Amino acid sequence: MKLKLSVLVVGVVVALIGGILVFLLNVEWTVPFLFWDVPAPNPLRIIPYIEPLSWIVFAVGAVLFVAGLLWKEGGD
Repeated sequence: MKLKLSVLVVGVVVALIGGILVFLLNVEWTVPFLFWDVPAPNPLRIIPYIEPLSWIVFAVGAVLFVAGLLWKEGGD
C-alpha cells in the first residue's frame, strides 16, 4: 500500500512539474514599458532541448500516476 501511494504521489508531482514547464515555455512573455507591454524572449528557451525534456517529464509523471492507479495489491 505504501509503495502504491508513493508511486501515485511521485507521479502527480513529476507530472505537475512537467506541466508547469510546458506552460511556461508556451506562454508569451512581455516586459512592461511605459504604457504598453513589449514582447520579450522566453528566458527558459536558453536551456538547450528544454521543450522536449519538459514533455518527457510530464509523460513520465503521467505514466507513474496511471501505474499507481492501476496497481493491484496482493494476489487474487
